[in-house]
Amino acid sequence: MRLLLKNILFSKTALIIFTLLITVLIFEILPIVNEARKLFPNSYIANYTCHGILENRPWYGQINSWNWFWLISTPIIIFSIEPEYKTSIRITHTIMAIFIACFIVNLSSNLSIDIRNAPFIKSTYNIPNPSQTDIFKAECYDITVEEKRYNSAYLLALIYAVIYHGWWKIIWYQYHKIRVGFIGKEIKVSWLDKGIIIGSIIIPIFFILMTLIYPYIHR
Repeated sequence: MRLLLKNILFSKTALIIFTLLITVLIFEILPIVNEARKLFPNSYIANYTCHGILENRPWYGQINSWNWFWLISTPIIIFSIEPEYKTSIRITHTIMAIFIACFIVNLSSNLSIDIRNAPFIKSTYNIPNPSQTDIFKAECYDITVEEKRYNSAYLLALIYAVIYHGWWKIIWYQYHKIRVGFIGKEIKVSWLDKGIIIGSIIIPIFFILMTLIYPYIHR
């Protein structure tokens, strides 16, 4: 455990992750980014659409920085450990990686909701004489995504984390299998990694099948 922590905290991986984290934090506190996310035309036009308002914001106002952090940091963390490590150390490393991924996915999910509803208002209840623009903003506010902030958020984060981690774990094993194959060594797959890899294959297939079957079930 000490060896694992030492290699994580004092390594190029830690430096890269720290740099990515600082980049995300700086991006999130930039006033220009917050303004871009809330951007709404100065005058209301009848042919405006909610989707049009969202799509016409500057590109940096639509970026989910935590999502990119998760997508980039996961493979970096996975490849930070070598197959020569003890199985117990690799299992601990996997648990830590999944835990970090779940936390980041939750941040990403919450941020995506905030970005989606940033230009609009939840309701006109507290506005004495709501204008046509206020009514439009309230109609565009998506309450369903707001509910997702609390409903099964951690379970969904775990599913996403396991699937994405599993895909990169397959690449990790294949890479090291080829690398050590030249010297006649064999890589042992831990029981946890086996479960995650199997889950990362079965879960997407299950969701794809459910998506295909769903229209026929509700006819």
